[in-house]
Amino acid sequence: MSDSDPLLLYEVGAEGIATITFNRPQQMNAFSWPMMEALQAMLARAEKDTAARVIVLRGAGRCFSVGYDFRETPPEAIRPGQGPSDGSHDPRGVPEYGRGIWNSRAHVQGHIAYERFIWDLWKPVIAQVHGYALGGGSTLALTCDLTMMADDAKIGYPPTRWLAPGDNTAVYAFMAGLKKSKEMMFGRMFSGKEAESIGMINYSFPADRLEEQTRAIARRIATIAPELLMLNKSMINRVWEMIGIKTAMEFAGEFDSLAHLANTARPIKEAIDKHGSLAEAMRELNEPWGGV
Repeated sequence: MSDSDPLLLYEVGAEGIATITFNRPQQMNAFSWPMMEALQAMLARAEKDTAARVIVLRGAGRCFSVGYDFRETPPEAIRPGQGPSDGSHDPRGVPEYGRGIWNSRAHVQGHIAYERFIWDLWKPVIAQVHGYALGGGSTLALTCDLTMMADDAKIGYPPTRWLAPGDNTAVYAFMAGLKKSKEMMFGRMFSGKEAESIGMINYSFPADRLEEQTRAIARRIATIAPELLMLNKSMINRVWEMIGIKTAMEFAGEFDSLAHLANTARPIKEAIDKHGSLAEAMRELNEPWGGV
């Protein structure tokens, strides 16, 4: 894959299924700002595409997504309380995003805005997860209307172990329940089978049947008239909005920003200094959990 390759791929089949594929396989589909902006534009395109009734999100290569790209926002560059905090920095992709409340809040709420965009779409969105859905990849997958996983796929937010609470991890409380969501926030990952067993996702399938089964479900949904699909989705969403899911998305980001200012990234900074490598630092910090 070259720099000129598209960040996302889009196709619509005769069955009314629009497929959007994250196309950064060498980076394990890490979400960059340009990629997320392209995703919003592509989702808006699918919303208006009369040939598309259902949208499936998936990842190319080894996984769905490992979350937000640390090369844009390296944790070792967070310096709480230092530098301007008057909003003069562009929060998107600038290493100094932890330098003030304004910058940090703009950065993490910007991430959440893309997930809320999926929530607010009128057309159903299905996440097809193989390999990993980590960090922001996990919360984006769970914000979709339906989430399908491979049995051996893993979902969770490893940075809660050594960086910050995560900018939309409050959705875990809604999807996984009180006890299991706390396990996730205390560092645990769940396989597809485990996630299905606790009701966090819809279905878990053997990896070699994931796409086939996801498309079968999408085809059934696509037989429903678009206007009725919109009403059905919106009615359920409104109920959860009354319970507070959108507010939870927002304040999860506030807690993430507090962590940036509280220097909770100290463990990973120290590990990076020790090893001279982000990959080696994360390998050491994730070892007590058996890796990711």
